[in-house]
Amino acid sequence: MPLSSLLPRLWTNWITLLGSVITTISGFALVTLLVIGLVTENANPYLNLVVLIVLPAMFGFGLLLIPIGLRLDRRTQDRPPDSLQAAFKAAFEDPSARRRVLFVALATVANIGIFALAGHKMMVHMA
Repeated sequence: MPLSSLLPRLWTNWITLLGSVITTISGFALVTLLVIGLVTENANPYLNLVVLIVLPAMFGFGLLLIPIGLRLDRRTQDRPPDSLQAAFKAAFEDPSARRRVLFVALATVANIGIFALAGHKMMVHMA
């Protein structure tokens, strides 16, 4: 199954796509630099600055852009807002929507893990 069929809404407009790209790149960079920082004994203070401040800020900014882009896309399509119950019913009946809900749940768990690693590194650095 191609990734584009799993997540078609992430490619709907440039704001959502930009948020996805920023989040993905900064997430991979954050995990990579955290591993490098944990493996090396003499940490570079500039590496800590990037890991503790710059990359989590970029990651959060990218995550913020995704729902903004989705919201703008929904407004431009002039669809009436559905009730919450009808949206959940449709999401669990449609296999494509179910995969998107599963992806968002897994991505949320991964995001929590990434922020937890960054927070741990910050606490170790401050101690």
